[in-house]
Amino acid sequence: AAEAARKAEEEKHTAASKLHAAVEGSTASQLASAVEAALAAGVEKDEVWFAQVVQKRRATVEALQRLTTSESAAVAAESWRATENCKISVLKALVQKASTSPKDAVEELCNLLGGMAGHSGGS
Repeated sequence: AAEAARKAEEEKHTAASKLHAAVEGSTASQLASAVEAALAAGVEKDEVWFAQVVQKRRATVEALQRLTTSESAAVAAESWRATENCKISVLKALVQKASTSPKDAVEELCNLLGGMAGHSGGS
């Protein structure tokens, strides 16, 4: 019984580590897999919840990237990750706009990111 408990705790720790790594730098689908594994291993609910929020935002940002491929040269690679900090409602509105006018969506995104930089001490 002690061996089984130790193994379960080890699996939980491994799943939590993989979850943290996925939050830091994986695709939305990779993060979703890490969330599933973390849930199965019994990782703390708060950690899993946070990863699920990041996964939803990341999936929305990835959809936005796909819809704006022709226009997105204006958006630096690191800016896409910063976009994940936007509210999900803002991201969904941008996706909707991008489905009809990618150029307008990218322009709005650039304005939004410029505003975010302005609030964090950038120029």
